[in-house]
Amino acid sequence: MRTKTELTVRAAPGIRFPLEGRPRLYITDAEPRAVVMTPYYQRAVADGDLVVVETKPEPAGRRPSPSNTPSAE
Repeated sequence: MRTKTELTVRAAPGIRFPLEGRPRLYITDAEPRAVVMTPYYQRAVADGDLVVVETKPEPAGRRPSPSNTPSAE
């Protein structure tokens, strides 16, 4: 069984790209959106209508220390 590959994409500048199966909702260049990489989105990336956004993973071990978090008292 294959796992679905999910990527974060953004529309190329000046493009409103319709969501697969939801043609009245759009991916814009204003906000990245996570999508499952179906052939529909793969074609859009290949054509340049969508751009894959690199997401930076959180560095390991970077949590706020307990002294900096508000207490529940």
